[in-house]
Amino acid sequence: MNDNTRKTESDLMLEGLRRSALFISYQKAFIDATGLGMVLLTCREVERHPCRPSDSRNRFCSILNSSNHLCDSCQANHWEEKVKGNRYSHWEAKCFSGMKITAIPIVVGETKIGFLRAAPTLEESPAVKKIAKLGGELQLDEAARKKVEEAYLEIESVDGQKYSSMLTLLSMFAIQLSEMANRIALEQQQAEPKVIIMAKRFITEHLDEKLTLDRVSREVGVSSFYFCKLFKQTTGLSFTEYINRRRVEWAKRKLLAPDTRVTEVAFDVGYMSLSQFNRSFLKYAGESPTRYRERIRRSDLAAAAAA
Repeated sequence: MNDNTRKTESDLMLEGLRRSALFISYQKAFIDATGLGMVLLTCREVERHPCRPSDSRNRFCSILNSSNHLCDSCQANHWEEKVKGNRYSHWEAKCFSGMKITAIPIVVGETKIGFLRAAPTLEESPAVKKIAKLGGELQLDEAARKKVEEAYLEIESVDGQKYSSMLTLLSMFAIQLSEMANRIALEQQQAEPKVIIMAKRFITEHLDEKLTLDRVSREVGVSSFYFCKLFKQTTGLSFTEYINRRRVEWAKRKLLAPDTRVTEVAFDVGYMSLSQFNRSFLKYAGESPTRYRERIRRSDLAAAAAA
């Protein structure tokens, strides 16, 4: 069982927070106050590529994120915790261009379920010399290099005072979003029978394995007949439908990695055959895994081109 599955419940919580009126209003207020974008990312998204979302609000990031240059291979292993001894410590990373990426964790209980992340910023005014040094690393032709240089010089720097104010806003937003997430988690626990809470936890931890009604009901200590009836009443889904939906959502995230084969994704998320995976994906996502991946890729490129 790997970490990707364990974090699935957290991912679902983050998706709910992203759609909430509270986050949407915070996001707008932050953009209006700072001129910078702000997004809510899962822990895996931050680990894989902290500045990938097209919220940068500058052409430089949009251009590089839409190409196959350094932004595609950037690893976030250089995150550094800046404030010790606090669940809401802010984290920072530096990208190759010198921009700073800042994030504040969203916490449920003592567990980080995601990060509230501001768009990349420059501490000093952009200089031609700085971007010129990057030309060799980027390996761009003359036309592309000029376009990137022009975009880099458009970036507005954030001085120390503005950066401190930005951190304050992010921290306040993160604390309130964390409080909201904790309330939701508590309400969910109180609303569901203990048997169902235990079953969901077991399913989450073993989603990539063979899961049967008998196995899960035995794990939570009730008969399969009682468990099947209670699960449907509580969730509105059959046991099989719930598992397939969870696996398809997990597969969607795995398909975002362009080098991962569909067959690998199918077996990684717990399907015993590719045909079974394709049928489930089509049923719950409304399209084949390959078409889904192509559509997401086209959408990313279109968003970058329009930026």
